Amino acid sequence: GFRTYSFANETLESGEVDLIGMARPFILNSHQIRQFINGEIEKLDEVTIRTGIASLKDSAEAGFYARNIFRLSQGEPIDTKLSPLVSSIVLIVKELRKAIGRK
Repeated sequence: GFRTYSFANETLESGEVDLIGMARPFILNSHQIRQFINGEIEKLDEVTIRTGIASLKDSAEAGFYARNIFRLSQGEPIDTKLSPLVSSIVLIVKELRKAIGRK
């Protein structure tokens, strides 16, 4: 993914892409979006997701970000200390409830 100002701009200038989406880095660094876009910050901070189980890393990371996006949609602040594994389980339960028609 795009994490640095220079790489994002090089890719745009090359014509390889017309638009870059940077949701994950912006979720965690919402207070730095303007500085990043203006080139005042080269790289945004990232959260390292560690589960101890390599096969669960991707789903745990997706759960972590999805849960924080949900928190934002409810007017709650980002929580970088959320458990990635618990977050992915919460996401799965929410999706299962939707699938069977319950809230």
